[in-house]
Amino acid sequence: MTRSSPDCVAPMRADPDHSCRSISATASGQVPAVASAPTDPATPEPQPAGRSERVSTRWMWFGALPVIGFWVPFVAGYRARHRGWMLAGMGVIAFALFAAIFSTVEESNRFGGMFLMLSWILSGAVSFALRRPCEQRLAAQAAYDDRIARAEHVDNERRAMMALAAENPGRAAALGVGRADLPGTRHGYLVDVNHAPASAIAGLPGVSQALATEIARVRDQLGGFDSVDDLGALMALHPRIVEAMRTRAVALPD
Repeated sequence: MTRSSPDCVAPMRADPDHSCRSISATASGQVPAVASAPTDPATPEPQPAGRSERVSTRWMWFGALPVIGFWVPFVAGYRARHRGWMLAGMGVIAFALFAAIFSTVEESNRFGGMFLMLSWILSGAVSFALRRPCEQRLAAQAAYDDRIARAEHVDNERRAMMALAAENPGRAAALGVGRADLPGTRHGYLVDVNHAPASAIAGLPGVSQALATEIARVRDQLGGFDSVDDLGALMALHPRIVEAMRTRAVALPD
């Protein structure tokens, strides 16, 4: 990449402990157009699995039914991963089994039937009491699972676009890798330090808005950076910041 000789490049050392921020997708100023590739769609957004939507616990109404209802509190505790609820459910099952066995004894038929009725009422009451907290707990677990799925999607997309940028920089540039500030691009959740605006560069780990503005100024003055390592050397960035940027940034040619 041909560079013009700058009159003065003032390196700026960034704070290595600067907190990481998410990549900004807002464009500022004039940006070069990126050719679209019809055979490669824009970066796909992870589709929620639907698990984080309102979780239904209507099945817990089966707790009001004889026999089947005795298992509902235990199943609720198992699905909600709550040990206390599982123990309560085991208690309900044990009481129901005791009542069933006790009712078979000839001398205790009268009391056995009463115990069976009590176990039925107990399973229904426990199921009703656990229904709302179980629903909330299942919803929280589903939302967490969705966040994990999104993080995995972003990581996989970054790896794929980083590999493309290394093997075929021209193709990556045509797809808009690193250009989340432009609509319809296969940005891969990366930042192209040679073309992205300062607002997007500021989203990189350890890069403040002031440093991002300086990086954009030096980039325009030199005609671009050869690599992320080249950017770090020119701007005298701390090695830890450069290391963090390697997985979040690319330097694509024009």
